[in-house]
Amino acid sequence: MAIVLAYAGMPLFSAADIVWHDQAPRTSTLDGLRGFLATGVFFHHASIYYLFLRTGVWKLPPSFFYTQLGQSSVSLFFMITGYLFWGKAIRGRGRLDWKALYVGRIFRIAPLYYLAILLMLFAVFLQTRFTLLQSASTLLRQLAPLTLFGFKNPGQTINTYRDPGLILAGVTWTLHYEWLFYLIVLPVSAFFARLPRGHLGLSLTGLAICFVMITHTPSINWVAATDFFAGMACVSVQQHTTWLDKHLDDRAKSIITIGLLTLLFSNFDTAYAAIPILMLGTLFFLITSGCTLFGLLLTRAARRLGEISYGIYIFQGLALYAIFYFIPLRNFALSSAPHYWMTIAIAGLGLVTFALFAHIAFELPGIKAGKTLIKKLRKKTAAK
Repeated sequence: MAIVLAYAGMPLFSAADIVWHDQAPRTSTLDGLRGFLATGVFFHHASIYYLFLRTGVWKLPPSFFYTQLGQSSVSLFFMITGYLFWGKAIRGRGRLDWKALYVGRIFRIAPLYYLAILLMLFAVFLQTRFTLLQSASTLLRQLAPLTLFGFKNPGQTINTYRDPGLILAGVTWTLHYEWLFYLIVLPVSAFFARLPRGHLGLSLTGLAICFVMITHTPSINWVAATDFFAGMACVSVQQHTTWLDKHLDDRAKSIITIGLLTLLFSNFDTAYAAIPILMLGTLFFLITSGCTLFGLLLTRAARRLGEISYGIYIFQGLALYAIFYFIPLRNFALSSAPHYWMTIAIAGLGLVTFALFAHIAFELPGIKAGKTLIKKLRKKTAAK
């Protein structure tokens, strides 16, 4: 991760310097946090890949640290979504421009998602020697769910190739929950943001209900909901009190955050449970209240990685698949732990380079096209 961070600090990555959302109301520490979360998930999957290459079984690594590196990062990504969009709802007093929000989300998510899907399909047909091994109608039924902007995951087979989603390291599952938040949780919750203190009551009540449900009925559905409401609760509480800023400086917040991470990574075998989510929610509250982890989250390299974090996240499986596709390189990597991590370092550098290219060539143009369409829609609405 240090190598990747140093690489992102080079002039090549100046194209990822934050420009398009500098004027938007947001917490600057979140930009740097995203970079660490995306690379954290990559190293989580790299550790999974080690056993996957040896056994053919895709499962969590036998390590609290590497398990938490992925699961905690995903939980924090969900909290960021809840925090940012609930903040928009509060500032708009529950009256959001829904058409603009959904157009913006589609044009933000779709370009890199479809690029990843196309590369996944290329790998699938490469493995099946570009031969149709089933009926065309069956293939179309298998491909149809992939057109829904990530709302549906790849199925069990495509053209008889088993578990095609593993080519992407299975990362698209989180997009399903992101869309559920945008389509259900946020619209329903926005009504309460119209009331002076309604948003605080809604976010805290929702969080409490989720904690009860995740304790008595553990499931990934309730985990995602709890994460979203944790992010929402953070912004609601911050709207009502500045006590933390008055009594704790950045150094104290950073020490507490590192302490929580140390406890979490060394004592819990999952982040998808009530106590780990409570710990993650607490450190997330500290980070959104100005904790910089002794300035680490504000470094240019971290913020650059944060800017291309979606690409790092969505393409990481492809990077691992591509580098281990070559049998001699796979054999070299599996010959020893140092050789494996040397290979992973190369894959990581390749991943962030490709994510930068995709950011410039696809992601930014997609964002720009979305903003252009939103302006046109608003003009049409104003003209009526």
